[in-house]
Amino acid sequence: MFSRICAVAAGFAVCQACSPLTYLKPSRVRNFMPGAVAADSEGEITLQLSCCGSPASPGLVLQDASGKQVGSGACQPGDQGLVCKIPALAAGSYTMAFSEDVSCGAKSYGTVADRLEVAEAAHV
Repeated sequence: MFSRICAVAAGFAVCQACSPLTYLKPSRVRNFMPGAVAADSEGEITLQLSCCGSPASPGLVLQDASGKQVGSGACQPGDQGLVCKIPALAAGSYTMAFSEDVSCGAKSYGTVADRLEVAEAAHV
């Protein structure tokens, strides 16, 4: 009896951690701002979603031109959308991928349509 309750409880905990619907939704990122950030300094960008409120556990991944992950950041609700922390990056153009629930793993990330431009501080 005890093992059955634990198994049910464990299954419930797993279901609570990652919603299977996360895999079915495309990225809802409509826009982000600013479009360019300063190189070599940590910062944040604000993602504006197309609809339906704030996701449960959102996150952002940044990739360089070769597709290598160069950073990631958690996102929190802000006044204008989801505010996502970004690490210090070298100057260049970066692809972004957004997940509404990072606990669902790598397959839950969808590519954001536009690229993040990182420029030398004098050009931002």
